Amino acid sequence: MDTYQTAVAHNAVVTTGTDPLASTPFLVLGGTLPALEGISCRTSPGSPCAGILMLGPVAPAQLADALLEVPDPAVPIADFAGNQGLRCDYSSRRLEPPAIAEFRDLSTPIWRRLAELPFRAAREDRPELTLLRMSYSRDATIEANFAPDSRLLVDYRLLGRISAARQRLEALADLDLLRRQFFTRTHACGRCESARLHAYEACPACGGGNLADEPLVHHYRCGCQAPESRFADGRILVCPKCRRELRHFGVDYGKPGIAVVCRGCGAVEDEPVANFACLDCGGVIPSADSSPTDWYNYDLTEEGLRALHDGRLPRLNIAPVLERHGRAFARRIQPVGRGGIACGTPIRTAIRAGKADCRQHRPVAARARADGRR
Repeated sequence: MDTYQTAVAHNAVVTTGTDPLASTPFLVLGGTLPALEGISCRTSPGSPCAGILMLGPVAPAQLADALLEVPDPAVPIADFAGNQGLRCDYSSRRLEPPAIAEFRDLSTPIWRRLAELPFRAAREDRPELTLLRMSYSRDATIEANFAPDSRLLVDYRLLGRISAARQRLEALADLDLLRRQFFTRTHACGRCESARLHAYEACPACGGGNLADEPLVHHYRCGCQAPESRFADGRILVCPKCRRELRHFGVDYGKPGIAVVCRGCGAVEDEPVANFACLDCGGVIPSADSSPTDWYNYDLTEEGLRALHDGRLPRLNIAPVLERHGRAFARRIQPVGRGGIACGTPIRTAIRAGKADCRQHRPVAARARADGRR
């Protein structure tokens, strides 16, 4: 029997109605659990637990290490210490019976779904399958959110600020295990890679931001065209080129548009340029030199649910296809980086090693599965 299944076998939320808070201990991080009726705890992360309670300051690495050791990394987590940026299903300022009751009510559907699909994963697939399991157990989209205190400017609250979250989610989406929904596009500083940038209009000539919009004045007689301030002479308009007074609008002169005037260097331009000022390193870069990143929300797909049931990510096993259509498929499979891809290599391993682009191989893998069913 799976370790998590063993841990919840006596939980009433799954079968007979007993309380998982009483039947399975909680893992406690960052403090000592006070005496509370109907709840027990342990401090060793290697044993089954109903959830994780953070009772004091917890470092991200400490929580990450604990989630690597617990049998099921998708157990509910409650934070009673105001930890920022960590994965958390429930938070409260005080550890009291009413808060425990609220946490139990929130966790009940999570426990039920975790028990319906016991967690099993090879160690190398565990991080990615954990992301899929979080979406499944919470019955929720993995939603992107703006995070002003993060240098990335976007995070995934359901997952917490884990390492390389976006890269892992993108790899799973490339494998059709998750479905993308566009959220936003950010731009990163070319010097420090922070996405906390201030966008402003700048002078194309000097890069300054002290700009003003002015009407353009066109003197019909001599053809002079310049910002209105160049024609102003007290309360009248005088052409700076021929020095004639402009008396009648539509007869002597017209105003064909708006010019951008730099108060710093005096340059006159049709349009300003967009610059970014980095709020972290203070650098200024043209918007064209920034690095764009697209962020998405992600939904679990049927293929993703199948991967959870199988307890592993899809493998690249294209030997049957190559034997039948070797020459045709050889042109489509292009190794990336050094070395090729051995049959049966985990897609995740190939991606991390820089040997394959899973978007290139997904059609081939699907064709291989289809051929295998024939």
